[in-house]
Amino acid sequence: MARRVTTRTKSLRAASALDVLEQFSALLVQLNQDANTLSAERFQAEVFKKVNTLILIDAGFWALGGHGPEPELFEIYLHNLTDQTVEEYNKIQQYDTVMQEAVRNPGVTLNVVVRDWYPEEYWPYLDSFGYRHALCTNVIDPVTGLFSAITLYRADPARPFSEQDRRLKQMLMPHWIEALNRARIEPSLRGVANALQYPMAAIADRAGLLRYAGDGFGEMLQREWPEWRGQMLPEPLLEKVALLTDGEFHGARIAAKITFNQNLPLVQLRPISLSDRLSEQQLKVARYSCEGLNFKEIARHMDLSPGTVRNYLHIIYRKLGVNTKLQLAEALRAAE
Repeated sequence: MARRVTTRTKSLRAASALDVLEQFSALLVQLNQDANTLSAERFQAEVFKKVNTLILIDAGFWALGGHGPEPELFEIYLHNLTDQTVEEYNKIQQYDTVMQEAVRNPGVTLNVVVRDWYPEEYWPYLDSFGYRHALCTNVIDPVTGLFSAITLYRADPARPFSEQDRRLKQMLMPHWIEALNRARIEPSLRGVANALQYPMAAIADRAGLLRYAGDGFGEMLQREWPEWRGQMLPEPLLEKVALLTDGEFHGARIAAKITFNQNLPLVQLRPISLSDRLSEQQLKVARYSCEGLNFKEIARHMDLSPGTVRNYLHIIYRKLGVNTKLQLAEALRAAE
C-alpha cells in the first residue's frame, strides 16, 4: 500500500509540473504575440494580468532605467498600486534592502517576507500597501547598461510565494524584458523604409542615452567599438543624433541608420557590407578576378581597358585590406 501511495504522489506531482510547464509555455507565446500587436502601455498592463494566471499576485511594480554615467530611472509602471505608493516609497528608499540585494545579484529573483527586510517602524506603512510578500528581480544588461526591476507582491501574510513561484519569475524575466523592448521599438520600425536591412535597433533620447535596446544591439555596437559599454551611444553616433535629423554612419565593421520618430532617435545597426566599401563596378571586377579571369578578360567582359581593371584591383585590395587573390576570395565569401 505504501508503495502505491508513493507512486500516486509522484504521478500527481509530475502532472502538476507538466501543467505548470504548459502554462509557462503558453504565457511565453502570448508575450510574443502581445509585443507585436499591443502598444507598450497596453502590453505592460496585460502582462501583469497574464502573469497572474501563473503566479497569483495582488500588485506589481516595474521600473526601467540605465546605469550610465549618471544612473537614471526613466519609466515606472504600477499594477494595482497608486502614484502615492511611489511618493511614499521615496521616503524610505534608503532602507530598501530588498532592492539593494537585488542590484547586487542581477538576474536572481529574491523571495522575501517584506517585514524581515525593513525596520519595524515602517511595518504599518508596508502593510497598508499590501507589502507582505515579494518576488523582486533586477536584471541589468552588462553591455547597454539598461536595467529592469520588477517586483510582484502578495498581501495575505499566510500565503507566501513558493520556491516554484520564485523560479518561474526568474525564468520569465528575460522574455518579459525582451518583449517590452520589442513593443517599444516595433512601432518606430513600421514607419521606416527597409527596416529589415538593419536587424538591430534601439531607441535613445535626444541626448543619446539608450532607453530601449533590442536583442543583440549592444553586441553589434561592440563590433565597431569593442570597449563600449552603455548607456550613452558611442561618440560618432552621438554626433549624428545631435544634428536632430535623419542620418547614417558607416564604420569599419558596422553601418548605422538614425531616424527621428516622435522626436526620439531610432538607431538601427547592421554589419558592414561589400557594397559599403566598393562601388558596383569594383565589386564586379573583384568577383571576376576571383573566378580566375585575367586583366584582359575582365576588361572585355566589362568594356573597360586593362589599365582601368588593374587600377580597380589596386583600390579593391587596399579597401578590403587584402594582399592576395586568395585573401580577396575569402573576404568576398565572408561578406556574402
